[in-house]
Amino acid sequence: MVDKVDIDKLVDYRREYESRLEKVKVAGQQLQACCPFHKDRDPSLSVDLKTGMFKCFACDAEGNFMDFRARLEGKSTKEIYLDILDEHGMKEDPKPHGYTAI
Repeated sequence: MVDKVDIDKLVDYRREYESRLEKVKVAGQQLQACCPFHKDRDPSLSVDLKTGMFKCFACDAEGNFMDFRARLEGKSTKEIYLDILDEHGMKEDPKPHGYTAI
């Protein structure tokens, strides 16, 4: 069932954040970059690459990877969750369990 997928095991946070951010620097399990949610000339966004959690120390934006993408793309976290599943080849089952065609 798609609502039980552990996103942390599915998503490569380093690759995903690096593809969406500027002035990226990685040290161990931490990523720093310019925050896309405000005019940022010096990296103020920090990401824990193990958990996908982000925090901007300038504008206080924070959350998990789905929150990040939802805010960046103007979608709900549910839409982002389904997008992530689709991007990783996992489609949502359109029929409820126990459905029988007549």
